Amino acid sequence: MEILFAIADLACVTLIVFFVIYWVAYPILFAPFSISSVKDILTMFELANLSSNDKAIDLGSGDGRVALAASRVSKSAVGIEHNPFLTLYSRFMSLISTNGDVVFKHKDIWKENLASYDVVFIYLTGTYLNKLKHKLDRELAPGSRVVTKNYALKGWKPTKQIDNKYFLYIIGKHS
Repeated sequence: MEILFAIADLACVTLIVFFVIYWVAYPILFAPFSISSVKDILTMFELANLSSNDKAIDLGSGDGRVALAASRVSKSAVGIEHNPFLTLYSRFMSLISTNGDVVFKHKDIWKENLASYDVVFIYLTGTYLNKLKHKLDRELAPGSRVVTKNYALKGWKPTKQIDNKYFLYIIGKHS
């Protein structure tokens, strides 16, 4: 009987360790969070020429401020975030903020189909960003706009850039 209790205790400890690693340590270690200032957001919106007809998505949405702001300007906005705590925070902020149509998803960015979006905002590190190029090319319609902050897409020519910090790419015109 003591052996069964020991096995049950070990299973509980294993589950707790797995929970801590997956829900806390993994998002912090592998998807570092960085805040975009109001100036950053306004510059990215200006660069994208974001309008009320656009459907926008923020990949790696962090605390949700880009998607929340985009929902006030565009038809709708979606934030995709892998860190569950930041997703919950974003959802909470969308409840207490004055905003338009916005949704926050706790999801891997690779599993979101981008075909229906007009504007994609991305503030990810260069390694993740360059892996994303093929997905952007494959799923986005010609003329869709991609705006990155701090990291250019290697091998793609930006349509426009500001201060070598903000980069605009138009699908079909970046080669």
